[in-house]
Amino acid sequence: MWYVLNHYDEIGISEEGSSGKMLHILAQVVGIQGDSLYLRDVIKDDEQEADEALSSLYCYSGYNSSICSILQGSSPTTDGIGVVVYFYARATTYSNNIQLSDLQYRTTGKRAFRVMTETNISTYTVHNWADLTLDTATVHIDPSTITSQEDFGKFKYQWIDTNIVLRTVTPSTDDSTTSSRAGGPLDVSNEYWVKLSGDPVAYTYYAKLAGTSIFCNLRADASLNPQVTPGVFDSNYGTPAFNVTDATQKVFHVTGYLVSYFDKYQIQLANNYQQFSYIQEVLG
Repeated sequence: MWYVLNHYDEIGISEEGSSGKMLHILAQVVGIQGDSLYLRDVIKDDEQEADEALSSLYCYSGYNSSICSILQGSSPTTDGIGVVVYFYARATTYSNNIQLSDLQYRTTGKRAFRVMTETNISTYTVHNWADLTLDTATVHIDPSTITSQEDFGKFKYQWIDTNIVLRTVTPSTDDSTTSSRAGGPLDVSNEYWVKLSGDPVAYTYYAKLAGTSIFCNLRADASLNPQVTPGVFDSNYGTPAFNVTDATQKVFHVTGYLVSYFDKYQIQLANNYQQFSYIQEVLG
């Protein structure tokens, strides 16, 4: 991941017509979005400083790749989180974010997608299992240390956790530019904290870092399974008891992947596996 981020101009798809090099990636799965992956390096690049953190990157798998099923089959107790994978993909950009795409997901052939284990890694790579740094932990962001979007941006491309509060917007203050229907069928006011778009539905949750004015929306892609629905934040959503301001009184601890979104940053959410408590209300 580190090499891709620091040498993209040499290896990635470019506007000048380069189709990008096919890269052979060895990484650990720290999160899953549908069938797509949030990955982290397991070995530092030779060019990295010793005290640098391991780099992370999002890998878009496309539709019907069955990658999630492969990972869950390899590690049922963790739903595939923590699995080490070895596969081919290209470096691309999407919405001004570097990512991996064109993932080769077939499990046979010269460009096979493989799950690495302690017993097979030396067969397919030059590494031994003991060489790997295996760590699915998040990079914690303390909101009190963030005073600007520039501060926040230092954590771009990292698998992070932090505290947020939901905020309401109106059609005139909405900082998401996608077409959508806002707030859900029972919210007829002009204020909303969630926006639904597409079919199947994706969700944008309007948020800011807790105790700050730093905007940080949450993005739940339509592919998430389990999905992060509005009921995760407000159990009354979709019922007559629903009030648009209820959820904005709470603080939530969230885990996800930080990317840029126009001139701000947003957290991309993962399949909402309950055992990992990716979204929790902070009580007290």
